[in-house]
Amino acid sequence: MTVVPAISGCQVRQWDNLFLPQVEFDDCRTPLRGIVGFGWLDTVRFDLRDLAILFHNDRHNMLHFLSALQSWHNSKPYGPAGSIIANQIMELFEFFVQIEQPLFFIKKGLTCVWLVRKTSGYMFDNLQWPYHRVTFDFVRYASTIENMPLYGKGIKTFVKDAHIV
Repeated sequence: MTVVPAISGCQVRQWDNLFLPQVEFDDCRTPLRGIVGFGWLDTVRFDLRDLAILFHNDRHNMLHFLSALQSWHNSKPYGPAGSIIANQIMELFEFFVQIEQPLFFIKKGLTCVWLVRKTSGYMFDNLQWPYHRVTFDFVRYASTIENMPLYGKGIKTFVKDAHIV
């Protein structure tokens, strides 16, 4: 069994309007390729590679900066909300820039729906949603076992480990 990440295309209620337009389908409505990423935070509307350079790829300092930025934006005391979102941003960014593991699941809500292969590295575009993204090619639909709900991190989970059977 191999462990690969499962990445949410967007919130379930916005799946049809935000995520699916970023996916190309064949005549039978089987996905061919698409774009997945995140653009739900206006506070992080800058290239994360610049942040990595600024902090010399120091994950701790990058997390601290993102957490403080998110907490400030939410006008809440510095605390868990900012650090939780900062961790999610870092998990996505680290997966997008790495090249060792190209496979990941696209998940809708708590369930994996497609196994896909990453075809680009991290890309950023301030003018096109999702701002932080990668391109992918469809590999196959998730199996029944892979499609079981992934619980554990809460509703705002964008990256979650899943298993290929």
